[in-house]
Amino acid sequence: MTVNYPDSTIKSFDLHSFYFGLVLDSENDVASKPISGSILVTGYPSSGGTVTATFTYTVSGLLTVQADMIKASLDQTKFRCLTQVTFELTGALAIGTAFVADTFDYTVYSNAYLGAN
Repeated sequence: MTVNYPDSTIKSFDLHSFYFGLVLDSENDVASKPISGSILVTGYPSSGGTVTATFTYTVSGLLTVQADMIKASLDQTKFRCLTQVTFELTGALAIGTAFVADTFDYTVYSNAYLGAN
């Protein structure tokens, strides 16, 4: 996620939370199977540097065929005034695993008075 793209009117954003899950990335299955693992969320504040958070997704076993997404809530003292956020799978099962996410909760800050004289 980034605010750095052509014609962007966004200065920065705060990322509050999102729901996510991990699944086996397979072209052979109609529906991917959930799998346990972790993600690393890295934020890039407009002031420079980075902020990070790690979240773990756990399913009951290898034979699980359905699992709910879980909510990842970010520290609001850190994940503020961001220009970019990246999501990285971590751990031994990162290869062959896909990250799925939904329902992002965020606040956007636009460049004030764009085009004003």
